Amino acid sequence: MGKEDPSTLSALEEISRNLFDSLQDGLVVLDTAGCLLNANAAFCRRLGYVREELLGLPLTALQPPDEAGNFPARLRQVSTTEFVIFESANKRKDGWVAPVEISARAIELGGARYILCAMRDISRHKKTERRLKEAQERMNAVLEAIPDLLFEVGLDGRYYDFRARNEKLLAAPADHIIGRLITDVLPTDAARVCMDALRLADRDGHTSGQQIMLELDSRQRWFELSIARKQE
Repeated sequence: MGKEDPSTLSALEEISRNLFDSLQDGLVVLDTAGCLLNANAAFCRRLGYVREELLGLPLTALQPPDEAGNFPARLRQVSTTEFVIFESANKRKDGWVAPVEISARAIELGGARYILCAMRDISRHKKTERRLKEAQERMNAVLEAIPDLLFEVGLDGRYYDFRARNEKLLAAPADHIIGRLITDVLPTDAARVCMDALRLADRDGHTSGQQIMLELDSRQRWFELSIARKQE
């Protein structure tokens, strides 16, 4: 095969550089010690540096201390498996820390080994994740504060979940409820009232006021139902 025309090689190198810098995700090339040999425009822009300031720096200098401590182990993992994906964080020049997902791959060029890292900013994802966790915690706090029994059941009367601050009010042991039917757990009359109320709630969206009586600890206990159709 003939030798490549120098002008063709130059054009190919220019295309490679343009492609490298056109990517929206941060991209860096590291040596096996974890020092930066190259960084694309997106990585430099997001961290607030010019490329020349970054070259030669260990990547750990651009991470918060807790993440920097983990990175050497990640490098060893890449050397073993050749490709890993993990969450980390980058520290901007102004000190701001942004969470990132790093896809690291071992590559060989000209007989030398390098690490290519693509870094995707996941700040928005983490913010959403945090809000969902906070919302779930608030919901759990509300549910824990409810003094009544709370059940999630299907239209066939099968129990899928429940909350009970006082398990002595349950008609069956707590570990004998999930997966069973109302008709298996409650007395016949109480089960009939509950199933009729379930059908009303499914038709109208909610229902309340129906009452059932249960014999618990040799005492009669009356309960008023309030049922709402669960929104998907």
